[in-house]
Amino acid sequence: MRKNKLLIAIGAAVLIGIVSLLAYRAQNQGASDGVIRIGAILPLTGNRAEYGRDALESLRVAEQLYSERLNSNGVSVEIIVEDSKSTPQGAINGYQAIRTKYPSCKLMFTQGSSIAGVLSDFTLRDRIIQISNAGNAIPTETNPYFFACSIDEASAAEMYDKQVRTSRCLVFYLDDDLGRTVFDEMKRRGGDKYSGVPFTHSSDCRDVVAKSNFNSYNIIAVVGLGPNVVRIIKTLRESKFSGVILGAETVVTEENKKLLAGFTKELYCLTTTQLPADTKNVFLKRFGRGVLSISHTTAYDAAVLMISAGMECHKTYGNLSDVENLKRIMISTDNIKKAPCLKAIENQKFKYNMEFLPL
Repeated sequence: MRKNKLLIAIGAAVLIGIVSLLAYRAQNQGASDGVIRIGAILPLTGNRAEYGRDALESLRVAEQLYSERLNSNGVSVEIIVEDSKSTPQGAINGYQAIRTKYPSCKLMFTQGSSIAGVLSDFTLRDRIIQISNAGNAIPTETNPYFFACSIDEASAAEMYDKQVRTSRCLVFYLDDDLGRTVFDEMKRRGGDKYSGVPFTHSSDCRDVVAKSNFNSYNIIAVVGLGPNVVRIIKTLRESKFSGVILGAETVVTEENKKLLAGFTKELYCLTTTQLPADTKNVFLKRFGRGVLSISHTTAYDAAVLMISAGMECHKTYGNLSDVENLKRIMISTDNIKKAPCLKAIENQKFKYNMEFLPL
């Protein structure tokens, strides 16, 4: 009887050991197997799908380029994509799906301001580095692992001001944190030469334009990100405005270029253009896109930052399990220089060089 109890105890101990080993291996999957895994939660369906597709294209280009460089070193890159369906709950479901399959994944890219805020609670709890392509509502002050790809409001205002020069300018601005901040900075720089007309994501753009005195101006700026930015521009076009329009990054996507067909020199769009020629060629060959939006370039830079940090962390420490080392390397000066469009990092916000280009 005593012998049987001893055997049962030994068997139980062995079983516990096996379960613990399996759990440990699951928890550290990817930590030392030479695979840099990046979770990507993107709105691939729903009303924000346009942004998600742009970001996904960029992540895939980064994955392709770096995989070719890394394979010879025994390191590879894997982008794990989940669709947020343009909703907070969809984003949570996607996050949980990635965490279940790859519990050691320490790098996460997310698209959208509302999604960023919702998932920040999870990435803070799980100590995961989150880079988000978010215009506002960014929880950088409460989550030390959260980083935002953010338009530099001062730089954007400077770009508008350089184009406007001494002219009087009517500014249609999206009434959110980003739009208001850029408009306030424009007013700070140019004072009374700027007049503002706010609008929201739900505004009737025809009504907004009709109630403005747009015909009294030769130059109009449209500030903000989102579908209604394009609708304001389209409505101005249909209302026979014949002056110059300074638009935002949304207008350079292929879908919106078709929507805004007919504009030539009178429409300029704010974007980033520092991608190296070989990278632009990959975009052109793979997706047929020669003009890239800010959603493209910021997502590409985010991928470069995460992949290059993962490379260095794996080389130095042999794994990707220490999030503090990964974070420290990712935001180091040497690593920041590897992101071609990035201007600087300030208060956990990545800032970008921007300029206006004709559509």
